[in-house]
Amino acid sequence: VAPQLLDAKDQDGYSALTLAVIAGNRALVRYLLARGADVDAQDNEKHSVVHWATVCGEAASLELILGGGARASTPDLHGGYPLHYAAQLCGPQGADLGLGAVLDRGAGLAVLRALLASGAPVGVHDQDGRQPILWAASAGSADAILALVNAGANVEADDKDGLTALHCAASRGHTDCMETLVGLCGADVDVIDSNGCTALFYAVTLGHADCTRVLLAHGAEPNRQDRKGRTAAHCGAAKGQLETLRILAAHGANLWLRNVRGDFPLHDAVQSGRRDLVLWLLQQRPDAVNAPNNDGRCPLHIAALHNNVEMCK
Repeated sequence: VAPQLLDAKDQDGYSALTLAVIAGNRALVRYLLARGADVDAQDNEKHSVVHWATVCGEAASLELILGGGARASTPDLHGGYPLHYAAQLCGPQGADLGLGAVLDRGAGLAVLRALLASGAPVGVHDQDGRQPILWAASAGSADAILALVNAGANVEADDKDGLTALHCAASRGHTDCMETLVGLCGADVDVIDSNGCTALFYAVTLGHADCTRVLLAHGAEPNRQDRKGRTAAHCGAAKGQLETLRILAAHGANLWLRNVRGDFPLHDAVQSGRRDLVLWLLQQRPDAVNAPNNDGRCPLHIAALHNNVEMCK
């Protein structure tokens, strides 16, 4: 290889070593490394050779590059480190990372373990303040969560909005991740985000019935109120979630607490337009049909305000 070409880059910023890794050509990777190719070369979006070995699931090439002195932990333009992407790849369906690679879960776990074995720090943050454990929880990988925690990751690590891995798992419906976080890793089931919402709020609001059951079984407080006085029932009712509100009620939740505006979950249910949810709530407390909030608005006012003729009837 001509010395001036060894680390030359194409229009996307890819070096020969980067392209060899993407192609999965380990013989060429060894050849280029032996001739002193830059193991820390970055493309135009600051993806390193280690990034590419990670997202392509090339664990063997990754070990070769790391053995050649490559830095295991550098951020791309979005603040994503190789460990972030490896954690995301470990989900049950793998992941399409938008880098031209779609991988399965096994490949993700292999590169994750290789990065951890190389000493890659687990507490790095992306541009939204998320550590790799949050990416793992969002992707649905209990195995990645365990690997990261065993390597020193903080199970309570939160992002710029105060969301933890438990919030992320609950919002995506990943019950196995929640069981791992709470049951095996000691996560606080009632940890709150910057709005005062627990993971239960997200499970109920987004209609994840199994996650709602898991959180309540682990002792989640069903009547906790956020900074606006809302309970999980208020938030679920606002999205018309009948099933998760039924689960809350079965676990002793009080569906008749008021938020700071004086609204019951019933008021939010009327606004959602979910007729069967409104009927179910009124069956439990018929007198609430005339309950006013702090502005004097009853459920009928709210139905009329939203031009819902059927709800008014």
